[in-house]
Amino acid sequence: MTTPPPWRRAAGWLLPALLAGLGPSGAALAQTIATGARHGMALQADGSVLAWGDNRLAQLGQGKTVYASTAIEIPLPVKAAAVRTSRTTALVLDEEGNVWSWGTNARGQLGDGTRADRATPQVVFRGAVHIANGGDSAPSFVIDKDGQPWWWGPLPSGVDAAVPERAAQVPARLVRIEHQLRATVALDEQGVVWTWGEDAACADSSAAASAPRAMRGVPPIVDFIFEAQGPINYQSAAIPARGPVSRVTARDADGRLWVWGTDPLFFPPHGVPPLPLTHCPAERWAQAYDPFAARSRIHPEMEKAGVKLQKVIHGRDASLGWTGEGDLWQWQYMPTAEIPGGPYVAAERVASGVVDASGHNTALTGVLPVLMYITRDGKLHAMGSNTSLHLAIATDAAGGAESLASPRVLTLPSKAVSVHASEAASYALLKDGRVFRWGLGAVQYDRQASLHGASHAQTPTHIPLGALVTQLAAAQGQWLAVDANAGFN
Repeated sequence: MTTPPPWRRAAGWLLPALLAGLGPSGAALAQTIATGARHGMALQADGSVLAWGDNRLAQLGQGKTVYASTAIEIPLPVKAAAVRTSRTTALVLDEEGNVWSWGTNARGQLGDGTRADRATPQVVFRGAVHIANGGDSAPSFVIDKDGQPWWWGPLPSGVDAAVPERAAQVPARLVRIEHQLRATVALDEQGVVWTWGEDAACADSSAAASAPRAMRGVPPIVDFIFEAQGPINYQSAAIPARGPVSRVTARDADGRLWVWGTDPLFFPPHGVPPLPLTHCPAERWAQAYDPFAARSRIHPEMEKAGVKLQKVIHGRDASLGWTGEGDLWQWQYMPTAEIPGGPYVAAERVASGVVDASGHNTALTGVLPVLMYITRDGKLHAMGSNTSLHLAIATDAAGGAESLASPRVLTLPSKAVSVHASEAASYALLKDGRVFRWGLGAVQYDRQASLHGASHAQTPTHIPLGALVTQLAAAQGQWLAVDANAGFN
């Protein structure tokens, strides 16, 4: 049995409550929760780290591969300051600046110099102040105490780095870093934004650039939004293929907004994309909305009209919200190229008597978005695209539809209380505590199943969890459930 470190023994009075499944008082201690494909991790206020769920690929850092139905503590000798997880790997930054890793390692994701999976935490970097876990197809990043970036795992060049190596030589001290596709954006302590990599915003060419470039001509930046989009081939002689692009939207210390790079692609209603807009050098943000405020605010016109939303869900391009009276609203910021001379935003009230809702915006594939909501009578309504069977209509069934402009009531065995639509799957929690799944990406929860295996459910299908669920969250094929005893699954 592993002997707990002295700092942990001093807080031993907390352990029974935590191991009992994170009761109401214990759950309040969680500072950060990170989820993988079928497992979760929680950083507690006392610096301990808990893990639960699937463990066939050593995701839980317990030295074994046994499934954990309740949260168990990861044996670390020091206090943790940050936790990150990908589908099957985990990173922890402790208070002394050490980076620990464990999990799968086929592409060097653990940074320990091997390609062997590891079930126990091991230090792979010292002197770090920031971590970002990349996972199966992207590198993991560390910013060291000197403000310099390091990475390991699957690199953009196609080479796998099994040990940490310098990601770039930056003549500044970085405090924040983000990576998408093959481009990296970082912010230094003086408020200067640096970019490097293939198709970095405002790079001289599309070729990979190893030397970081500072965006000059803008005041010190305090926050930024980084968006990258891969190449798109329209398979039409009339529309040329489009290469990868990226854009940085930034806010300075005085609240002014700036933009540089190439705008991501938006499809107008008729299906022909507008010409991309490139902002090089950096220029003032000219749109009528604030992209930073859009992450946390509702539509301004709705505010003017006195609409007070009880809950708001923000997606990539669209948002949902409903009032205490149950009026469901949907709004979206639209590029001016799509509506010449028209509004910058589109908002509508789509239903009433709503108690929960979810949506997934699939507009980038040129189809309608998916919208689902539950009314006070417990009925689940769905409309929009059926490309991934979100509408629970079998594609080969008589009367099957590619999309529906009007809501369809889905057949469930009892009243629904919560619904979650992700990229290729949908999940619903019923009042009796059962969870149902459907869609092309709805993976059957089976401890013996292949991690990447999927059992496509064309209609709502029960997930046998062995416990009744009170809360459910899902995104991108991953889900987290809380049972009646406040335990995680």
